[in-house]
Amino acid sequence: MRACAVKLSVCVVLAALSGPAEAQRPDYRLTVTNNTSIPLEYFYFSECSTNNWGKDRLGAKEVIEPGRRRVFDMHDGIADCCRDMRVMFTTGATRQRLGVDVCRESEWIVR
Repeated sequence: MRACAVKLSVCVVLAALSGPAEAQRPDYRLTVTNNTSIPLEYFYFSECSTNNWGKDRLGAKEVIEPGRRRVFDMHDGIADCCRDMRVMFTTGATRQRLGVDVCRESEWIVR
């Protein structure tokens, strides 16, 4: 019985210690909303200080249909909150947003 009480106490302490650290981590989630009549075929984001868009975050089979949205985790191992973002429509047209603070902004409505 005493061993169970000790284990429970350890679990409570560990949970209390992990809570504040987790609460302080910035939320890097960003919702991309397609507010156009054309599907979004590609979505890229990168750290603001780079000149490379990196990989397509939608993958080979996914698109964001008109009127739909998709949530992305913008952390991807990047230490700061500044992101450059780019979408490409199925027509080849593009839209960009540069210097976005993803720790403060949580949505990009593509128009």
